[in-house]
Amino acid sequence: MPLSKPAERAIQTAERSLKALLEEAIRAGHYDEVVQLAEAARVLASLVSKGQVELTCASDIAGTQNGGEPVIQPPRRARRSAYPRFEILGDRLVKTGWSKRAKAEYQHKATREGALHTFRALATSADRPFRMDDFLPVQLEDGSELPTYQSYLVLAWLRDLGYIVKKGKDTYQWTDVEPDDSAFSMAWERTHT
Repeated sequence: MPLSKPAERAIQTAERSLKALLEEAIRAGHYDEVVQLAEAARVLASLVSKGQVELTCASDIAGTQNGGEPVIQPPRRARRSAYPRFEILGDRLVKTGWSKRAKAEYQHKATREGALHTFRALATSADRPFRMDDFLPVQLEDGSELPTYQSYLVLAWLRDLGYIVKKGKDTYQWTDVEPDDSAFSMAWERTHT
């Protein structure tokens, strides 16, 4: 169900407030706060762009009383809305997804080395749209090839973080992130927590 105009305005106001807080945290050098605020803004924008937000009053939520202030809640929909999820386990990037066919969770994993090589390969197109086929297979330092599904796992992770956006059927583009090794390290750490 589409959001009402007042709901859209409230969310836009929240986004502007988060942006102002982000700018203030950057100026003050509070980088841990920057990461948290950026994640909150990304989640808010993602929910809105997918139409997956419903506004309720906090007093309607069990155990919460704050005078009826609007609260953004994820929808009560099918399980798949909680997927994909990304986490770091040891030195591996793990994507947990939901298989519609098997009606069960599945996991794909990539090593940090594989993720970094994919990141670096994709970073060569930071200034233009790209297709994954242009980079596959990704070569590792020992000359072996990274399995294609692992490269796509990294792409999905970077899209989930908001580093890359889809621009067409098979075309992607970096956002205004500078895709260097420090951006990769930040993404890895951000996912780790």
